[in-house]
Amino acid sequence: MQDIAGCRLILPDMVVQEEVIERLRRAFAKVVIIDRRQHPSHGYRAVHVIAASRQKVVEIQVRTALQHLWAELSEKLSDVIHQAIKYGGGEPRIHDLLMKLSVTIGDFEDLEVNLGGVDSHKQLESMKHGLRNLLEYIINRPEIIGGEDAIFD
Repeated sequence: MQDIAGCRLILPDMVVQEEVIERLRRAFAKVVIIDRRQHPSHGYRAVHVIAASRQKVVEIQVRTALQHLWAELSEKLSDVIHQAIKYGGGEPRIHDLLMKLSVTIGDFEDLEVNLGGVDSHKQLESMKHGLRNLLEYIINRPEIIGGEDAIFD
């Protein structure tokens, strides 16, 4: 059965993401969790919480800010270049770029969860800011993702 409603939650990091997933798990009597963080789908990382409410199925996408930026980049590349990009197809160098960015985000978020302490936190925040800026830069530069002078055609 397909869901009839859906929403997306964008959270600052994986620690908060885990807390929200656990709250959603407790809030609904019937819940299926699809965790695409450890085994991404064509680079896509997120957690989908599929819950039944009043005999209806609702899908809640739970993403970190970095996971969301990656998904936006993938969507934009699919819109501008080719729909197959979202599903692992399209030009190999675009696919490779998305996969490398996805792995980098996964590695960063794993590090973020496993490290503690004030100094580590400051360094991680600086790294996250840089990674977020890089993703936003790529998303917002038409000459990088498509158009007449595109790097990826």
